Amino acid sequence: MRTGFGAERSPTRRRFLQHSAAALSLGATGSARAADPVADFYAGKTIRFQVGVATGGATDFVARAVGAHLGRHVPGNPVVQIENVPGASSLIMTNTLYNRAPRDGTVIGMSLNGVVIEPTLRLMKGAGGSVMFDTSKLNWIGTPSHLPHVLWVREDSPARRHEDLKRMKVLLGAISPGSDTSIMPRLLNAVLGTKLEVVGGYQGVNEIFIAAERHEVQGCVVGLANLTSGRPDWLRDGKIRILLQVALERSSLLPDVPTALEIAETAEARDMLRLYATKLQAAFPIMMPPGVPAERVAAMREAFMATMKDPRFLDDAKRGGVDVDPLSGEDVSRAINAIETTPPDVIERLRAILGA
Repeated sequence: MRTGFGAERSPTRRRFLQHSAAALSLGATGSARAADPVADFYAGKTIRFQVGVATGGATDFVARAVGAHLGRHVPGNPVVQIENVPGASSLIMTNTLYNRAPRDGTVIGMSLNGVVIEPTLRLMKGAGGSVMFDTSKLNWIGTPSHLPHVLWVREDSPARRHEDLKRMKVLLGAISPGSDTSIMPRLLNAVLGTKLEVVGGYQGVNEIFIAAERHEVQGCVVGLANLTSGRPDWLRDGKIRILLQVALERSSLLPDVPTALEIAETAEARDMLRLYATKLQAAFPIMMPPGVPAERVAAMREAFMATMKDPRFLDDAKRGGVDVDPLSGEDVSRAINAIETTPPDVIERLRAILGA
């Protein structure tokens, strides 16, 4: 029998080598299957999170809270870097993201919620705003919360039910003519026949709260979160009554308070309320540019929803008074795309009511 390096291999040795080769082949195949191209892409990269407002304020806080935890849930664990791009009520950021940002998944954005209805209503046109994006082509990632608005009055107000709003004048505080505190009473008057009167010029919601305490006004239309975080004792101790919600559906916190949509008597009124309330459904909309590879959009959507369940994010949100009640990217897309079914004459009627 020949021995040495060139010796003929024994049957036992041949079987060993065959089994070893098969094992190596299986291992290589398994590694290939386990490879994640999304993780490979994001590993070592930085995601630029552009926020369409200046530093400070609710939108900036929410974006920073999301950005602080999102990277842990994106395959490859990229760094997330916040970039504030204020101007024109977030139109500058959205236009830039849509037209100039890389379409590889390394840039995401958060805008003010008015952006989702601006291409349809053009409310900012008179103030120099310009829409250079198509909401149906943006990749919507989700929103950490939806922001139902409520019409509340002091406990001593003679208006006790939403039906009373149609037969008696109710004095509401407001900020500027372009704010929801002013727009929503006008909209409710036009589509529901309410008799709401607005006292404008207050510097902010807190000033309206103080005015109500001084009996200068009877109440306000404001985001529910402003009450739950700013005046929780009013709700707890029955110091105010919430008569109506402006939202696509009832808040889980107010199961017995009807929405304006529910009591609207005509299809046109419901269409107008539904269109305007879409921006409340997407309170803090997060988006990616068009053209991003589908698998990276899907991964970002999954990472966003995972972040919404992250205890560290939830702790940050709670400290900031944010009620986390997220909608997925798919849900946001459906709500925004539904705007396209609104009849043109209804859109023009709504624009006229809002003074666009």
